[in-house]
Amino acid sequence: MATLRLPPMVTDGGVRSGLGWLAASFLLLGAVSILVPAAATLAVTLLVAATLLFWGGLGVWMSLSLRDLPEWKLSAAAFGLVAALGLAFLVFPGAGAEVMTLFVVAGFLIEGVFSILFALRLSGRASGWGWMAASGAAALVLGLVVLIGWPDTATWLLGLLIGVNFLTTGAALLALRVTMGPAAR
Repeated sequence: MATLRLPPMVTDGGVRSGLGWLAASFLLLGAVSILVPAAATLAVTLLVAATLLFWGGLGVWMSLSLRDLPEWKLSAAAFGLVAALGLAFLVFPGAGAEVMTLFVVAGFLIEGVFSILFALRLSGRASGWGWMAASGAAALVLGLVVLIGWPDTATWLLGLLIGVNFLTTGAALLALRVTMGPAAR
């Protein structure tokens, strides 16, 4: 059996020395996003909007470059819609946040329903099935709470979620740095 060998830069302190700054950056960004979720939501919305606009524009350019192929018009139209969505989100970021929040809600609701269904299917075969059911119930409740409060929840949800993600990433990086030993610092 092969053993996992890390690249020299991971084991010699080259990458590890930067983990402290990286962890601090994620922790700071996460804390700010949680403290000011509306601003973080706006930032996320504008970033996604710009990305969609750029992606759609490149896709239209690609489609126009492939005009010899019969599908080029359909491709150009589809990418044009992506670009239009990005432009709409840039011009109307509140509506963009509302739409993206609905996608997050849909994700929570879908995860909740299927986690509960899977847990019930596994109840006779796995002793930990209750944890999966509880996780599904939590996702379902969270999705419903956000949906009931929509569109007001759209002003803060994305910022709060990205903040929690950044905060946990920063904590994980900090824990990783601490456990790497004194040579890493």
